[in-house]
Amino acid sequence: MLVLSLGGATSALAVSTPTPVATDLGTLPGGTYSSALDIDNRGRVVGYSQTASGSAHAVLWAQAMPMDLGTLPGQTETYAYAINERGQIAGYAITPGGHAHAFLWENGMMRELGAPAGYTDTLAYGINEPGQIVGFGIKATGETRALLWQNGSAFDLGTLPGGSISIARGINDRSQVVGYSDTPSGSVHAFLWQNGAMTDLGTLPNETESYANGINEGGQIVGSGAPASYQFHALEWRNDVAIDLGRFGGMDTSALAINDRGWIVGFAGSAASNVHALLWRDSSVTDLGPGVAFAINASGEVVGQSNSRAVRWDAG
Repeated sequence: MLVLSLGGATSALAVSTPTPVATDLGTLPGGTYSSALDIDNRGRVVGYSQTASGSAHAVLWAQAMPMDLGTLPGQTETYAYAINERGQIAGYAITPGGHAHAFLWENGMMRELGAPAGYTDTLAYGINEPGQIVGFGIKATGETRALLWQNGSAFDLGTLPGGSISIARGINDRSQVVGYSDTPSGSVHAFLWQNGAMTDLGTLPNETESYANGINEGGQIVGSGAPASYQFHALEWRNDVAIDLGRFGGMDTSALAINDRGWIVGFAGSAASNVHALLWRDSSVTDLGPGVAFAINASGEVVGQSNSRAVRWDAG
């Protein structure tokens, strides 16, 4: 049994057995590392892999072998972060000078998403079924803003009142966006953006920080929170109420994604870099082994990284 804090109380959570086996998804030819960052309900996986030249390229795993999505013209590296059921893929490319440019890949072609005036960098992290994309941009002044791309344009989602930075991490088909923003106190709070307004999701009592990473179609949100000591623990927000998913064996935890069944994936880590992928479902937690779990689909297929390789766990 593992003892985790659930909703502020100490609860014993049963470990699911047997633990799903991690399947190595491989790398591009000549590469030594890869990472899987998202999976759709058809089992298509996106992420990135090292190439024979040593650079990283965005990858689609749809068949037996990874498919190289290439790069934008004049840029050296690409990272695919999200895929929808239409096969549209969002991510970002890196220039030789180190600047990031958000992209959309569809129908075999990659195109830059563009940015509002005054931005030097853009990064895309999430995409929904209508094709709306979220992420963030960096202004020439150094300020960071959550961005939403739709209908060929990029929109600044603003910050929480008094804040100066914001980052969007996920979006559902209802155009609800989650992420995090700083506050006048200097701490960072998770937010929900919908209908043109950004709402502060707050923190647990006696804590200072919160971060939202993912949202499902039912509006359940996952992320992490921390006190001033920055001992992170996974959080879930249900109906505007934050639930503490606890810490794993004393290690920090973070929840990164949630499917429509309410199953949550993320990771636990310690100062000794002992990182384990985790799956929360049905009031239990499963240790998936060394690595990080980044995404989960409706069937319970989980993807992430283990031992520097893109992997898939079948937890359904």
